[in-house]
Amino acid sequence: ALVLYDFLITFGEEVRLFWGRKFTGASLLFFINRYWTLLANDIFMPLSFARVSDNVRSHALPSTCDALTKASLAVEVFQYVPWAGKPFSGLRVLALSGMNWPLSVITFLLAMGPVGVNLVRTKCNQIYYCRR
Repeated sequence: ALVLYDFLITFGEEVRLFWGRKFTGASLLFFINRYWTLLANDIFMPLSFARVSDNVRSHALPSTCDALTKASLAVEVFQYVPWAGKPFSGLRVLALSGMNWPLSVITFLLAMGPVGVNLVRTKCNQIYYCRR
């Protein structure tokens, strides 16, 4: 609800600052971060609390629980990529440290930590919620 509230109260500023301007890489990161977060938190998060049964399903389609879990996993994991600037954190450290590659790689790996943690958590949720 807080993400949706923030989205609504800042939409006017977004229109003024981004919608009428030339589309750049920075605006792409802004839009991905803004709308993907809205999608993940206000659409897929409520679905993660629902128990879905596969007892009644079509054999021609994949199981509903598996499909919802995979979609939720994709949305959740992808939201952390632009959020923390994962690819850019390592490059930023590389540039500021005088081309210190080990420090840059360590920074990148630490920045990717939430992705790994959420992959494991989502898989555990799939095992718990998708019981047959």
